[in-house]
Amino acid sequence: MTITITFSDGQTKTLTGEETYKLLFEAVCSYDFEMLDNEHLAEVSSYTSGSDKKEALRNFAKEYQRAQAELSTSYEELAFWSGFFETYGEELGLSEEFKENGII
Repeated sequence: MTITITFSDGQTKTLTGEETYKLLFEAVCSYDFEMLDNEHLAEVSSYTSGSDKKEALRNFAKEYQRAQAELSTSYEELAFWSGFFETYGEELGLSEEFKENGII
């Protein structure tokens, strides 16, 4: 799946391929995003350096959940996002919370 990020300065970055999860996680830990749809994110603001990765992922999961209420999601998109939140939720100890809130 391809993810396109639009930054507040107008620049865009496209994430695709094997490194998508890793690059997306790095971006999510650096910026607060709004989901425009399942493949497009827009920067709302940037986090201060050294911000808490766990809190950044939790905030993005809330945004993902909010957006899903308004979006039509394919199985491919659902599998991508579930895999992303499973991978990094487990790494940061958020798996149980994400399961309880229907993120994964």
